[in-house]
Amino acid sequence: MNSLLVHLTKLEKILIVAITILLLFVSSHFIMEHDLLKEQNQAPAFLDGLEPNPSNSKVQDSIVEASLDKTSNKTDLSTQATQAMSQTIVVDIKGAVTLPGIYKLENDARVIDAIEKAGGVTPEAELKQINLAQKLADEMVIYVPFIGEETTASSNFTNSGFVYNSSSTGSGVGQGKISINTATEAELSQLDGIGSVKAKAIVDYRTKHGGFKSLDELMNVSGIGEKTFDKIKEKIILH
Repeated sequence: MNSLLVHLTKLEKILIVAITILLLFVSSHFIMEHDLLKEQNQAPAFLDGLEPNPSNSKVQDSIVEASLDKTSNKTDLSTQATQAMSQTIVVDIKGAVTLPGIYKLENDARVIDAIEKAGGVTPEAELKQINLAQKLADEMVIYVPFIGEETTASSNFTNSGFVYNSSSTGSGVGQGKISINTATEAELSQLDGIGSVKAKAIVDYRTKHGGFKSLDELMNVSGIGEKTFDKIKEKIILH
């Protein structure tokens, strides 16, 4: 053998080495594939206990349903919170009431509801100046005057939604001016350019929107423009 290798040329020796390396590479490749196939053939036996079955499927379905329920509950809670906020108003109750303060009420509440929320009026309260049936609005200030207290429409509370009437008689007319929040249709129709039709429109608007928050809001009423408002703005008050 050694004598044979001696007589081989250099090129032949290189070929023999290359062929040997190739055979080793091919052999190792086949061995690796064989081991891989063997592992794959053993895998089903190992995973038999994990194959889907009705009980496992039910568990998975329950997990999915629970996850969906949580998401749905979060959405429902968010919706309910938004609806609750839109259905409530906040008012500030002052004056001759048992428990003055800030209170939350339903958005269709009236002055009487706010007073009851504050524990009712005190014995010193002057209710003749209060319109107990007036519908409340968000951020409104409700002041219940004391007996003998003089209250005027120029009070600092006016722009916040002060609800007492301008005269002790409970009329919508006081100090020569007409209250756009408490006057009747007949009283409103006395204003220049305001007939029975526009007077009714004013009453309908304040009923729908919980009263006027400012005098110039009167121009939001159908049929009342800037010219008409300029004619009557010196003759009207909020309360």
